[in-house]
Amino acid sequence: MFFPKESIFISEQIGVEKPHPLIYQSALDYFSVEPHETLFVGDNWRNDVAGPAELGMKAIWLNETERPVPADGLAYGVIKELPELLRLLATNHLERKES
Repeated sequence: MFFPKESIFISEQIGVEKPHPLIYQSALDYFSVEPHETLFVGDNWRNDVAGPAELGMKAIWLNETERPVPADGLAYGVIKELPELLRLLATNHLERKES
């Protein structure tokens, strides 16, 4: 297993589904980090960008199908493929994505 099972947060075990704040807060508490210290990456705008952003987490949207980016300004970045994330991290290029 790539990640220890204690560090994987499953909706059914926590009792709520994304985008409920408790699922993100459970991960923050486990890793003892603050929302502004985290980067959440996912392919669902509502669950993986808007949800984490409500808690103050940075979020990167994995938009593989190039859907229109919502104009709410919540994403710190939009990528089409995961290797793009590595480039963002390597260059520390995490400025907020402007709509």
